[in-house]
Amino acid sequence: LLRIVNNKGQILVDPGGKTPGRGAYICPNKVCLEKAKKANKISKALKTSISEEIYNNLMEEIGNVMKE
Repeated sequence: LLRIVNNKGQILVDPGGKTPGRGAYICPNKVCLEKAKKANKISKALKTSISEEIYNNLMEEIGNVMKE
């Protein structure tokens, strides 16, 4: 699983799992992120609204993690 964290209002992918802040876990593929976005699951888990730009950044970072 891949951790996504809300660190003082900044939404980040946390592959190491060490970044402080409220976290949520998602399987590391784009299909899971799309499903979570559609159901608004990440916003609920992190207790913050997430913009389309942030979702695009998360998609890009998940793509980079999948390559590694």
